[in-house]
Amino acid sequence: MIGRNDPCTCGSGKKYKKCCLGKNEVAVEQLIDDELERVLLGVYEQSKERADIAEYNRYRRQWVEKLGSLWDEKSIEVSVTEYFLFVARHDIWNNYLSRLLNGQMRSSVRSVVESWQKPFVLFAKIIGEKDGFVEVQEILGEETYYLEKGKEMPVGKDAIVFGVVLPDNRNRENGLYVITSLMFVQDDKQYFKNEITNLVKSSQIEESNDFYKEHMLDVYEIMLSRDNGSIEELIDNDLTKVQQEALTMIDEVLEDVKVQPEAHELLKNIGITYFLKEQPNFRKPNVVAAAVFLVAIDLKMLGELTMTNAEVAKLFDVSTASIKKHAENIHKFVVEMIAQTK
Repeated sequence: MIGRNDPCTCGSGKKYKKCCLGKNEVAVEQLIDDELERVLLGVYEQSKERADIAEYNRYRRQWVEKLGSLWDEKSIEVSVTEYFLFVARHDIWNNYLSRLLNGQMRSSVRSVVESWQKPFVLFAKIIGEKDGFVEVQEILGEETYYLEKGKEMPVGKDAIVFGVVLPDNRNRENGLYVITSLMFVQDDKQYFKNEITNLVKSSQIEESNDFYKEHMLDVYEIMLSRDNGSIEELIDNDLTKVQQEALTMIDEVLEDVKVQPEAHELLKNIGITYFLKEQPNFRKPNVVAAAVFLVAIDLKMLGELTMTNAEVAKLFDVSTASIKKHAENIHKFVVEMIAQTK
């Protein structure tokens, strides 16, 4: 076995610790990841009993019937398969793992696979991000878990994350392994949290796995129904009257100055998101409408349109001084929101 201070076997003339040691460690980690991926894929590829297939198809028809108008067919297929293998019939998964653990397996892989005998449904709120991990707090429990941050993973605070996961403490305690995908939904006003918590209470089912076995489809329906709600419904149901008036003023001015439809829609969505997340305190809707419009010009969100602060203030019939503070807050919010999407 080569020592850390021995000459590296690659022939570079350097010591092993200064040359290929780190590369080999990366290679071993990749090897372990690949083996774990094969373990996970194996349960999908193994032959199933005829009765199990019939049971799965019953679940699938039920999920398509309830979610077909809310979700695409592929997403439903992925979710109902996860539900069947890891929640409703997790005995199939555990029996599969038991057969693997009775055979030859790398010790580092074995320790992870042993922990995988307890899959669970994660229903949690994102509370932060640190060192490449997204920190989430259970909503129906007290545990804090850590998801390795993917490139496309939303990390906005107050977002709800939902789906089936496996324990994975290789990189940090309470780490999680995502089986295929998780659902992320913004929940600034805690609608999802409250609706699902109320569903738990009304079900009178204390054990979380038993609850999800009975109601996981209902949870998906709740989240997808609101997530797919129209912008108009969101404005009518979730914004105050003065916030709605501000949006109307922004709409009217954008139509007057004839900006591109894409820019118009973007600015409208930014206004809605800002009102929902920040809940700014204002009495005169034209002041905030002017501030949103001014920020859009400053950040070149309205194409080549240019206007001075005084011209914007006159357009909305407000003073330049009155919109300054709101414009600063909105500018900061929009810049941070753009940075999070990169």
